[in-house]
Parts: sequence; structure tokens; C-alpha cells
Amino acid sequence: MPSLEEARAVVGNLPIGTSVYCSPVFAVEAQAHGYAYVSVGTPYMSVTKRIATVCSMQNLSEAVRAVRIPVYAVGGVNLKNAAEILETGVSGLVSVSAIFSANDVRGTVRKFIEVLEGFTVDRDPFPVGLVR
Repeated sequence: MPSLEEARAVVGNLPIGTSVYCSPVFAVEAQAHGYAYVSVGTPYMSVTKRIATVCSMQNLSEAVRAVRIPVYAVGGVNLKNAAEILETGVSGLVSVSAIFSANDVRGTVRKFIEVLEGFTVDRDPFPVGLVR
């Protein structure tokens, strides 16, 4: 796990998160070390994460239940699977390829927003200090 102290020296009081891959145990460790949020993935194969191991929806759910900090799903997120991923209770989604490879980037973002608006989370998806 990266050193939170080293990152803090660079970014000051901005929220700092870390990837916990597909591990609820790593999520608990990250929270204990003071990280503001974690990313868990990859729920689906992705062109930006070609060597990543696919993480089950059950592992995503377990990571969400294991911590109080926001949990973001990253990897292979697109409009076809976004709702399924959100059903695990994650605080948010990270999508790169589905947005930047779209013919209509703005339209795709609008559709993601529509999907997101259909879900609620049990914790603030914006860590303290993050500008909305």
C-alpha cells in the first residue's frame, strides 16, 4: 500500500484514496490507515486495466460492507453494467473507456448521470474536503 504520509506531503489536506484491488481486507486496512476512500476493481475487463483480475459483485459488496469510507468501482464500467455495479452499494463508479471512446461524450455522461440518479448510497460519496 502506498505511504499516506508521502502522499500527504504532496497534496496537503486533499482527500487521498487508494486502490484495494478486489480485497475487502485491504479496504479495511486502508480505512485504518486513514485513507478517505478506496477504489475496488475491476468488476469487468477493461482496455485500460488489461492485466487486472476481475472482481465479483460479491467482493464489491463485501468491500462496501467492510468499511465506512466511500468505495468506488473501477474497471470495465459502462452503461450496460453500471446499474448492476451500483446495486452492490458502491459510492460511485469510475469509467474511462466507456466515456472517452463514445461518439457522443456529453450524451454518454448524461446517461451515466441518469443511471446514478436512480441509486442512493449510505455514505457521502464525496470525502471531506473534496470540491463538488
